[in-house]
Amino acid sequence: MNTRYEIYNASAGSGKTFTLAVKYLERLLGSSENESFKSILALTFTNKACEEMKERILSSLKTFSDPDILNNSNEMFSLLKKNLDLSSKELHQRSKIRLELILHNYSFFQVSTIDSFNHGIIKSFAKELNLAIDLEVVLNSKTIINKSIEILINSLNKSEPIGKSVVDFANLKMVDGKSWDISYDIKELSSLLTNERYYEKTKKLEKKDIKWFIALKTEVYT
Repeated sequence: MNTRYEIYNASAGSGKTFTLAVKYLERLLGSSENESFKSILALTFTNKACEEMKERILSSLKTFSDPDILNNSNEMFSLLKKNLDLSSKELHQRSKIRLELILHNYSFFQVSTIDSFNHGIIKSFAKELNLAIDLEVVLNSKTIINKSIEILINSLNKSEPIGKSVVDFANLKMVDGKSWDISYDIKELSSLLTNERYYEKTKKLEKKDIKWFIALKTEVYT
């Protein structure tokens, strides 16, 4: 199966939501099936983007459903007419019918965040995955980082390289007149793991072992 990807990379306020809404409406209104929305899935990264997409799609359909659109076409309506090669009347009728169907079958209007979509899949297969039916997915990265650091510190062994490095770091902090508590420093460093700006750089470090980091530390301090 041949799949064509379209990538829209633009800064905030440049019209990405408008472009994506047009692409959704092209698939919704370009199909001959009135319930085509049931086979369309739109995923976003954030709840804000999700709500913006839903609002833009529904408000556009509401505007297209108004008979006034036949005499006072707007930018998106004109663009869809051209892209779909439909008359104003046909586009108006399709918008009216499909908006009503979406509102009466809202659960099939699938515009959601990637996290929510994955959560739904996991819950659907909870039994097969031997997970609790009432499982909770934590999406707050700070909560995950804090818990991970707690587990890391509690599992450290001072006789092992990682444990020794952590103790050396705590001692170095005290020599500098700072608190020995290293959890804050690890939290600051861990925040880079959830920052997409540093994704490529942190990805390269995955294959490095503790010996590499110790050698790097020695090089920096000598």
